[in-house]
Amino acid sequence: MIVAAIPSPTTSVWHVLGLPVRAYALCIVVGIVAAVLIMEQRMRSRGAAVRAPVDIAVWAVAFGVIGARIYHLITSPQDDFG
Repeated sequence: MIVAAIPSPTTSVWHVLGLPVRAYALCIVVGIVAAVLIMEQRMRSRGAAVRAPVDIAVWAVAFGVIGARIYHLITSPQDDFG
């Protein structure tokens, strides 16, 4: 049996202009950009305003990050509060 797997990169942090860029963060940003582009295409075909998808994405990403942090605090408080 052959098992398909994507190997982990050998380097998970790149330094660009003195700032660390992590591989998982780069994947998250690429996913957000792809989702916004697809949403924009679909919403324009339905007659939505030109900047509406970007406005929605700004709020969705912000609340997603805040919600993820709240979820983490609720499910594993020992990591942050000892």
